[in-house]
Amino acid sequence: MLYQLTYSSQSTFAPSMDAMALLLDRARRQNAARGVTGVLFSVDGVFVQILEGERDVVRRLVEHIGQDPRHDGLTVVMEQPIAQRVFTSWSMAWISPDASEVAAWAQLDGTTGIQEVLARLQQNPARLPAVMEHIVHAIGDSDGDAGGA
Repeated sequence: MLYQLTYSSQSTFAPSMDAMALLLDRARRQNAARGVTGVLFSVDGVFVQILEGERDVVRRLVEHIGQDPRHDGLTVVMEQPIAQRVFTSWSMAWISPDASEVAAWAQLDGTTGIQEVLARLQQNPARLPAVMEHIVHAIGDSDGDAGGA
C-alpha cells in the first residue's frame, strides 16, 4: 500500500551547508534504495518532512528518524494511504522556506510561527494538499539544489 506521512521535529543542531549536503546525499541514496520519495524542509529550527512509499517502509523510516539524536520531539502531523506519489521525481528534495511562506501556502493568514502552522495543519489536514502543491512548485523553480533523485 502506497503511503504518505508528514512529520515535524525540533532540530538539535544547526547544520552547516556542508553538513546539510552530506545529510541530504545520504538520505537520497537510502531513500532511493527503499523506494521512498519526499521532501525535507527546515523552518526556524524545525524539520518538516513528507515521506512517500510503502506503508511499512515509511513507518520504519520515521521510527528510525525519531531515534536520531539530531531530532527531538518528532510528531506525526498526518499519515494516510495515497493513490499516487506527489514527489515522484525526488528521493529527497530540500527547500528552505520561512514560516510565513508555509502559512501562506496553507492559507493560514495571521499565523506567525512554524509550530503554529503545523498545529493548525494537524487540526485541518485538508490544507496539506495545497501546501504540497506549493512545495512542488518551489522545488520546480529551484536551481537544482532541491535534490532531484
